[in-house]
Amino acid sequence: MALSYGGIDTWLEGKIKQIKSQLKGTEAKGVDIINIFLLESQQNHSQLGQWVRIINSFNYMEIIDLQSFVDTDPLVNVQRFISLASQLMLNAPWPQVHAIGKLLEKPLDRADLNALQLCMNAHQAQWRVTE
Repeated sequence: MALSYGGIDTWLEGKIKQIKSQLKGTEAKGVDIINIFLLESQQNHSQLGQWVRIINSFNYMEIIDLQSFVDTDPLVNVQRFISLASQLMLNAPWPQVHAIGKLLEKPLDRADLNALQLCMNAHQAQWRVTE
């Protein structure tokens, strides 16, 4: 699955540059990672459904049925993941995470989809093994 979805970070970095000024502030000092963990079962995680700061990252864990993502076009799945991430980020307690959620809540236009697909394809090509 990781091979199919690689390259999203490259696309996302480009999008986030649009709101770089909104990502500054004391709340996010030292933070350079936002993790959203989508889990299939609770697995003894005490911090489900809440945002927490751990060292240099803001983290959120959510239980989700990932079966609906199996055998679906990765680009369609990415759009679904982005929509979910946006909604979770809009409820984060930090304005910087909220700003990214606001950026991602807009539906992807054709240019976004093309750029995202290019990033995903480039990542796959980088890891493709020839026989």
